[in-house]
Amino acid sequence: MSEVKILFEPRNVVLIGSSKIREKVGMTSPWLFESVIHNMNKFFEGKTFVLDIKGEKDCDQLKDLPETPDLGVIMLPPKASIQQSEMHACTSWHASEKKLLRPDV
Repeated sequence: MSEVKILFEPRNVVLIGSSKIREKVGMTSPWLFESVIHNMNKFFEGKTFVLDIKGEKDCDQLKDLPETPDLGVIMLPPKASIQQSEMHACTSWHASEKKLLRPDV
């Protein structure tokens, strides 16, 4: 599957968020996270994985997923989003997925 097609037609998606973290200002909330999970499960035809950084849902680390997702959506407050994206970008992925993150690999 080409890199561009994966963005627009992913076979599977991981939703990264928290069922507990609340942001004082902005759109990040446990309610929004739950709503997106519900809508993805209802309307998305591919597989949806949920990564809850507080451990309330399916798993709390990318390495725990049964397969490598084509697309990840981070729904966290800014500071937590940066921490999660940096942590998961360093996760050891399969060689084919590394090409998507780092073209030089």
